[in-house]
Amino acid sequence: MLNNSRPMLTRRRTSLVVLMACSIALQAAVPKGWLIAGSRPADYESGTDLTAAHNGHPSAYLKSITPQVPGFGTLMQDFRADHYLGKRVRFSAFVKTETAQDWAGLWMRVDKESNKSPSTTCRADP
Repeated sequence: MLNNSRPMLTRRRTSLVVLMACSIALQAAVPKGWLIAGSRPADYESGTDLTAAHNGHPSAYLKSITPQVPGFGTLMQDFRADHYLGKRVRFSAFVKTETAQDWAGLWMRVDKESNKSPSTTCRADP
């Protein structure tokens, strides 16, 4: 009977490992509605952090996966601004950095519809 139970235990352990790996992968996925961009997006990963929540909402993170990145990465959203035409917009966030070099911060850009050059750029230095 012991010999028959070993394969079952091995399958359960394998299932548990696969389940844990899927759970970690879900947390390491780019948050819904966001994308990684910049000059070196492949050098970054993003996900949600349930331990660093604000007002009950999980935070998003962006971190390099290489020790030195010869460029930059951003976690961004892209959407049409029709609803905001002629209105004042406030852009705010809670930001935490660890081992950031050169610059880390928030910025917002509004592009003209006819081309991709920015018509307005707002930048906030923390």
